[in-house]
Amino acid sequence: MAVARKIKTLLTVNILVFVGIILFSVYCRIQDRSEELVQVGRNSEQRLRNRNGKLGALVDKQSILQRLEHLEDVVYNQLNGLAKPMGLVEGPGGLGQGGVAATLRDDSHESESKYEEYGYNAQLSDRISLDRSIPDYRPKKCLQMTYPSDLPQISVVFIFVNEALSVILRSVHSVVNHTPSHLLKEIILVDDNSDSVELKYNLDQYVKKRYPELVKIVRNSKREGLIRARIQGWRAATAPIVGFFDAHVEFNTGW
Repeated sequence: MAVARKIKTLLTVNILVFVGIILFSVYCRIQDRSEELVQVGRNSEQRLRNRNGKLGALVDKQSILQRLEHLEDVVYNQLNGLAKPMGLVEGPGGLGQGGVAATLRDDSHESESKYEEYGYNAQLSDRISLDRSIPDYRPKKCLQMTYPSDLPQISVVFIFVNEALSVILRSVHSVVNHTPSHLLKEIILVDDNSDSVELKYNLDQYVKKRYPELVKIVRNSKREGLIRARIQGWRAATAPIVGFFDAHVEFNTGW
């Protein structure tokens, strides 16, 4: 009787152990499967976030570009508004673009008087954009040359007396447009006692608003002549390199 009870107890224990092993195995499989499902869910969620992030970044980028374009238009219109009241033109295109020869149909007395005053067609100059492009005339060997980026800064000095305002400003625009900003320290305009009205208030207001802190004007109280006027410009310059130019030039790439 005791033996039969022991056998029954042993069988019960074995059955319980067996069932426990099966249940534990099932539990482990459920856990593994749950972790796989959780990982799959996390991966899906991450991919969705990445996709949404890329889409959001693309939307943000497009929005930023649109805002920049709008801002550029606003700034250009404001800057162009400085030239219009003076009868001048800014921006790309128009007469003389690409260095193409330009003419005016208007053969008025004003055109003739300006030609006599300046020695060139100042009325045509007023109609040509201050930002026009001109061809790159450098020889092939010059085109192949490279220059270090850490060149010293330069002060560009323009000497003028009774020059047409559009010619002076085109010289300024061209040097700004074709000089790396980190190399151009300043532009100095030396007025050798001009008596032209437009070279007083108009020139002062234009460069003050268009190129604040970049363009300086030095005015001689009497006519000094080319050499002494250059010395005045040199004295006002603060860069280690100083370049002297007439105020009726146009700079080009790699000048």
